[in-house]
Amino acid sequence: MRALCLQLCTLVLAATACESSVALQLVTAEIDPRGFRSPPVEVVARSGDRLVASAPIDPDRSFLLAVPPGEQVMLALVDESGADLAPIQTRPSEALVLRICRPDPEPVDLGRVRLEKPDCPPPPRCSELRGALDRCLELEDDEVCDHCPPDDRCDDERRELDRCLRAGAGCNHPPGAVAQRSPPEPGIGCEPSPPIP
Repeated sequence: MRALCLQLCTLVLAATACESSVALQLVTAEIDPRGFRSPPVEVVARSGDRLVASAPIDPDRSFLLAVPPGEQVMLALVDESGADLAPIQTRPSEALVLRICRPDPEPVDLGRVRLEKPDCPPPPRCSELRGALDRCLELEDDEVCDHCPPDDRCDDERRELDRCLRAGAGCNHPPGAVAQRSPPEPGIGCEPSPPIP
């Protein structure tokens, strides 16, 4: 079914391109809907704040987006209300930038796109608290407190570290929808930059 849709869309776009003399680059992917706060229903391509193209996400969870050449766009998934759910990325916290110089007759297939949370290092404050807990645990019982029961050792340090880690302070990268495959470099139909002498 998807192959038939791709062939049909390619024919329609080719006919449209003949009339308008502008060929479009097709971009496709399959969306894994798990983990989003609401179901993604559309993919959008933006250049800065300007909407360049959009396409619905089909019932089989795939999309086929047509992007004009001469554009450098970033893709995002949106929900039914039009609110952004997540940018499409090459890996967590790294935007997928699609640069189109000359369209390729073959669609760019990004593969499966799924929501991923970035791996965030613990914030400096949490690292300091972990160090304090480790130092406390290394001390002999009588160095911590003369009359503390063994089970209560370093409880204050544990509570502070737990509170810091639960708060997730210092990790402000939102989850992104990470594509299985990246678009070609330096872009679709683009010439590589000459080497710097």
